[in-house]
Amino acid sequence: MSSPPQPGHAESLHQMGFVSDAPCVVPWAEKIGQFIFNFGGIEFVTHKYLLLLEPDEAAFETSLALLLQPRIDRILELLAQPTHLPQPGRDLAIRDWGEIKRMCLWRNHIAHNPVLPYWGLDKNPATDPPEGITMPDLRQLKNGEGVHVTLDTLSQLVEVSANLSRRLVETANSFPRSHGEGSGKER
Repeated sequence: MSSPPQPGHAESLHQMGFVSDAPCVVPWAEKIGQFIFNFGGIEFVTHKYLLLLEPDEAAFETSLALLLQPRIDRILELLAQPTHLPQPGRDLAIRDWGEIKRMCLWRNHIAHNPVLPYWGLDKNPATDPPEGITMPDLRQLKNGEGVHVTLDTLSQLVEVSANLSRRLVETANSFPRSHGEGSGKER
């Protein structure tokens, strides 16, 4: 049985407004879209690594069913094991997957919370672009918790996520193929 909303939480939520389809939020929407799109590519790259690293079809299928964070943990676990893959490439992949894990915190805030623009007291929301966006975790709103992001920070997240995805694909493509298609291993 759930408990009723806390008075502070309900009041904070009641006082919030929302802007939809306003021209001033278009740059934010574009960057958020690019960031989420980049993470779609990262999701695909996890499949590429699991295909390369898992010992058999059953393990591969089991790992594919995992959510993103546990999939990344599985990739890091497999990369840390002695293998036919060269150590320098494994080290690069471990570094980049570790960075992706940290970026998942941003991705989760952006993908799973409301994205609300905010303006300074000296700004007019009807005519001025927002100073930033906030992504309040509504479960923690009573504590005032959330993530505030500037357009510059969001642009950096887009660039870093694209670069990490590209580097991980390049590293995966540099690994020798000791199993998979054409090797006799059942996939």
